[in-house]
Amino acid sequence: MAGKSVRIQARAGAREVACPACGVLSGRVHSRYQRQPADTAAAGQEMLIHLQARRQALDKARAAAAAAEEEEEEEEEEDFRKHEGEAAMLRGRLTYLEAQRKKLAEWEPGQ
Repeated sequence: MAGKSVRIQARAGAREVACPACGVLSGRVHSRYQRQPADTAAAGQEMLIHLQARRQALDKARAAAAAAEEEEEEEEEEDFRKHEGEAAMLRGRLTYLEAQRKKLAEWEPGQ
């Protein structure tokens, strides 16, 4: 097989990809470009590899909405952590008051 080469062409199959910054999915293609890796010989045979890559165009409105949603979730988590101590104190107070209520329910005059 001397003097022969193998040609491989490949391209991405996914219709949508996630933005590496915000995670929003986009199916809009901004541009395409070719890549050809160097030094692709195998078993003494030349291999020509053509990779077609895409640059996705991100929908800015969707990206902004995703960023706002993520920020809101982070704020909710922070609020929960901030009020977690207060909630524990209130649960303790509630337990105490329930015990007092039971004592009053069982109390009979003249005891």
